[in-house]
Amino acid sequence: MIEVDLPDGSVAEFPDGTPTDVIRGALQKRFGAPKTQISAVDQALRPITSFPETYNEVRGDAERQMAAGVGQLQNAVQNYAPADLLRGIGNTALGAVGYVASPVNAALRTVVGQPLEENFGIPREISETAASFALPGAAATRVSAVQRARPLTQGEEVATAGQRLAGVGTTGPVNVPAAVASDSMSAQRAAAAVANVPIAGNPLVRAADDTVQGLAQKARDVASEYGSSSALTGGESASSGIRNWITGKSAETSAKFYDRVDNLVDPAVTTQLSATRAKAQSILARRANANITEASDAVRRVEEAITNPAGLNYQGIKDLRTYIGEMVDGKRLLPADLRPSELKQIYEGLSQDLSSAVRAAGGPRAVDAFNRANTHYRLVSERREALAKIVGADGNVPPEQVFERLVSMAGNSSKADINRLAQARKAMGKDDWNEVASGLIARMGQTEDATGNVIFSPQRFLTAYQTKLSPAGRNLLFRSGGKEDIAPYLDDIAKISGRFRELQRFSNPSGTGQTLAGAVGLSGLWVEPTTAISAAVGTNIMARVLARPATAASTAQWSRRYEIALREPSPANVAQLTIASRNLANTISSELGVPVSWQDLLKATQGPVPARPGDENPEPERVINQ
Repeated sequence: MIEVDLPDGSVAEFPDGTPTDVIRGALQKRFGAPKTQISAVDQALRPITSFPETYNEVRGDAERQMAAGVGQLQNAVQNYAPADLLRGIGNTALGAVGYVASPVNAALRTVVGQPLEENFGIPREISETAASFALPGAAATRVSAVQRARPLTQGEEVATAGQRLAGVGTTGPVNVPAAVASDSMSAQRAAAAVANVPIAGNPLVRAADDTVQGLAQKARDVASEYGSSSALTGGESASSGIRNWITGKSAETSAKFYDRVDNLVDPAVTTQLSATRAKAQSILARRANANITEASDAVRRVEEAITNPAGLNYQGIKDLRTYIGEMVDGKRLLPADLRPSELKQIYEGLSQDLSSAVRAAGGPRAVDAFNRANTHYRLVSERREALAKIVGADGNVPPEQVFERLVSMAGNSSKADINRLAQARKAMGKDDWNEVASGLIARMGQTEDATGNVIFSPQRFLTAYQTKLSPAGRNLLFRSGGKEDIAPYLDDIAKISGRFRELQRFSNPSGTGQTLAGAVGLSGLWVEPTTAISAAVGTNIMARVLARPATAASTAQWSRRYEIALREPSPANVAQLTIASRNLANTISSELGVPVSWQDLLKATQGPVPARPGDENPEPERVINQ
């Protein structure tokens, strides 16, 4: 046998006759390529020679952070996003500090971090961060750079969302069990198996139920921030808001446009009502042709004006048209013999005569203002007709139906109509609009259990929020009424609810089929990363560990260190896993009252063939003594 001394003190054995390049390749695969030796002079000069490149890198990080902050500030101003405003201020400030301190940070990296990493294997982020705390300004930028170096995983985003929910209501954060927030499929499979073990899995079941109850409370808290949390109240507010706009506010807005015309015309100038007279003659002629002997009530109401030889001034024609228009719109009760069709013809004639009066008494400027007023009035009339379909022509649609129509407009079904929903938003005030949003939030996620009690379902919340509502509908409902600072909490509830399959799996075991699957899973614990803990401490303790909040330092740190060591089993990563195992063992012993050896934890994770993520196990190396 050929024996080779290894860097860790062990000896590798190869069969006699093994080629040298095969031995070298196996050793490099296990320990990496040997480092190139450099002279003492080059080693001494390296902090100086590498400084320019490092300085450009550090300064570039600061410039990119400032640019990101400026972009967030611009978005905050353009779209009124308070969250982006705070982030933009923070990133711009940190980037500016980092830019100013970039020479110091670059020096820390070249003088402290790089040599320690090369000679002792200490990650330079650790040494740089420790050294930076001795310098003002550098610490903030260094920590920021380390944080930016690794984005949050999906599981960490779920746990962070639960912590952010402490910002609404008074119940604190929503603690997500470590098993739910884990990014390891093995941990999730272990949790599903452990939860189905009678009695032993109860801690995990209770933790999942507590999370669901926490989400339910936060949904109620968010709804109360918007309004009364009642769909009926939301429908009533919508009905009154839309009716008030149709019958009052829209007319007031149109009046302002016509008031501008009033200031541009000469009240002394009069105009003959030629167009109205022609309409009246046409009405009388049709009646005579039909042998209708009764006089036209519509013609009678304008008879004096159309026969006045001096005509009327602009204000007189305008008032007469308003009088006829109110009858056309139904604001005045009509006698039985007054035909609406004839009233409309008279109104059309008065509109033409009013335009002639503006031209004669005000000139081109008055005509332009008059045309703008007419265009606005036409658009307002079209909006009235569209909104009348929500509350009814007479405004008598039940509030519950008004509420359902608005929700449907914000959805993804064939009834969706984001344009009309936007028109309703413009017609209603912020308070009325937020009542609609509040009623919808209070209803999202509600369902009944087997006994008929109303309970909260994260899956139903997720369906109602993300599937049934369109992105534009969500934005209009929850972010256009001055509650932009509250709306992100809905996203956090949805993010946690997105993992409800795990929660549901823990809270509602499906019976013997799943229990049997759990037993089969437990039989292979030695190949599963996180489930290996239960082999060392037992199923009940494993359930209690997995039930701990995902933000618990020891559990979260151990999970992260194990996954890192699994992907890259370098000496430094194994050392970090050892430290995390000690911390987790101490936590279990002190908080759960169960003596656990960190060696047993570490040994349990080192099965005959450690499993890699995605079940991709490399071929075993041909080094005998590892």
